[in-house]
This record gives sequence, C-alpha cells and structure tokens, in this order.
Amino acid sequence: MTRVTIKGLTKVFGKTLAVDDLNLEVKDKEFVSLLGPSGCGKTTTLNCISGLEQPTTGDIYFDDKRINDVPSKDRAIGLVFQSYAIFGYMTVFDNLAFGLKIRNVPQDEIKKQVEQMADFLGIRDLLQQRAGRLSLTNMQKTAIGRTLLVKPNVLLLDEPLSNLDAEARAVMRVELKRLQKEVEQTTIFVTHDQLEAMALSDRVAVMNLGRLQGYDTPDGVYNHPTNRFVANFIGSPSMNFIDCSLKLDDERAFLVHERFSMDVTSLRDYLNKSNLGSELVLGIRPEHITISRQPTKQGIAVTVYVTELLGFENIIYLQFNGTLLRALTPAAVSFDVNDRVWLEFHKEKIHIFDRKNGEVIV
Repeated sequence: MTRVTIKGLTKVFGKTLAVDDLNLEVKDKEFVSLLGPSGCGKTTTLNCISGLEQPTTGDIYFDDKRINDVPSKDRAIGLVFQSYAIFGYMTVFDNLAFGLKIRNVPQDEIKKQVEQMADFLGIRDLLQQRAGRLSLTNMQKTAIGRTLLVKPNVLLLDEPLSNLDAEARAVMRVELKRLQKEVEQTTIFVTHDQLEAMALSDRVAVMNLGRLQGYDTPDGVYNHPTNRFVANFIGSPSMNFIDCSLKLDDERAFLVHERFSMDVTSLRDYLNKSNLGSELVLGIRPEHITISRQPTKQGIAVTVYVTELLGFENIIYLQFNGTLLRALTPAAVSFDVNDRVWLEFHKEKIHIFDRKNGEVIV
C-alpha cells in the first residue's frame, strides 16, 4: 500500500483561497477522514491528491515519490464519488469486471476475482441483475467493489454515503469499516458528517476555511480539541461555551464568572500568569454537566427551558445568563419546562480556550 504526504498544499481559484498551507500525512493502510463544513477545502484537497486539480503551491507524495506532475491515470488511485458512477444498463458482474477487462485480465481470472469480491460485499446473488435496478446501498457497494478490484494504492472516497437514507447509511458505514480493515487499504474519506468520520476513521482531519484545525484520533479530537472550532464541530449536541476570566490569588487560581467562581488551582501550571484578567472561555460537554433537583454546595441555580426526549437519553436546555446550556440525562431522568434546578460542571472534564484566538489552553 502507500503512505500519502501533503506538504504546504495551497489551492487558489481566482480570488478564492480553497486550501491554505495544508500539511498532512496519511500512514500506510490508515483510514483518514477529511471532515468539515461545506467550503472548508476537503473535496479540493481530495481532488489535488487524485490529480483532478493541480496545487497552486505545495507538494503531494505517495511514499517518497512526488506526484504533482504524474497524470491522474498513472497514480494508481481508486476514486468513489457521492453519485453512484455505475453503468445502470450493465449487470453487476460487468460493472465489477469493468476495470479488469480494460486491463486485459484473462476471463477466468476476472470471473474468480469478481465472485470473490461479490462474496466479500454480500452481493453474490445480484451478479446477473442490472445495476440500475439495485438499491442505493448495493449500487454503492458495486461502485466500491469495482474500484477495489483494480487494486489501487490509495482509495479516495468523496462523500460516498451522503445520498443514502439513514438506515442504509448505518449499514454501509459498518460494511465500509469492515472492508477497509480486511483489505488494509490506505483510504482518505471526505465527509461533512462527524458521525461517519468518528465511526470509520483511524484519524480525523478537521478543516475550516481551507485550513487544518485539528488532526488526531476520534478520541483525541473529541476529548482533546486543539481549538474552539474543533470543540464545537465535534460532538452532538455540541460543547457548551461560557465566557469567563482568570483570577490568581496567592497560590490559587479561579475561573470567574458573575454566576460562579471555579477553583482551577490544579491547572495553574497551564494557566500562564500573563493571562490574569484575560478573556477566556470555559468549555464543557453536555454529558459532563450534572443536574440536581435540590440545591448543592457548588450548584448553580438555573431554569429548564425545554427538554428533548430522544428515547435513550434526554437533552435538557437550561437558561443561563441569557444563553442556553445543554445537558444530557438518562431517559428515566426528565424535567419540565420552568423547573428550577441546580447544575454542576465535572471539573476534571473542562476545557479552557483563549477567547481572542480560540486556541485551547487546557
């Protein structure tokens, strides 16, 4: 397989900066997702890797070979798009065999490889069916299988699940993850769906406005975000943010808000003294907020705004100084609108960001 390295990739379309000085390495056999909102540069990055677009500046390497000037057809890549690029009038067998036929693979070997791939994808009984009559899930399986049969060094997937309904997407996520692990294929996957990225990936590259915001394992980008954008984009419901300031008192440190003062002396080493009085942001995820019906020692009195019942858990929206905080509770624990309750933050789970530049401090 192949290691993919991107060094200083910049792509400009007219006056639009689509990708801005991107540096990224995808290890051999690794599954990496490019994740971000529309217009963040993820598809443009994929197109530069595939050769469909040329970088304005920067270099792309497959292992140690610079491929900027290598034609797309000679890069040994497989590309699967959002739309199902299959031949609807042909059988599933002929679709799967297409790449092998144009490479003049012997007929008996084509039959063997196609049947093996069909077994692997669970579509053996569909081989003689016209591809245009398949379900959307099986169309995408056919497109991916056809790509894998030509044994690409790098598999590039551009939002391949976005046209599927929710049930089909869930099925295809499972199949895609199993497929990648068994084939051990270097894979780069473009998506705007954080659930897909977190479920499928070895590492996730979070992008915004053409720049890389964070690059880590799913656990890393969730529990140790590099900045406020990553913290907000990853997680559903997203992280809560509360503006506050830092106060140092002798050997102690406090995050101060008009509604609370939180002792963060244990984090003092991370909080530079030059931050005294500086503008900070406290970040806390909904699952790290505890709600009590009775007053508690460190509790902050708030009012329930509304409750969303999700079956397995509830999202409780809490009125807090003119904004809404979100907390998660088990399904059996619910509250009514306008209930007065007390919330506490799990101090060991807080994040602290610089309010000016959004960078993480702790």
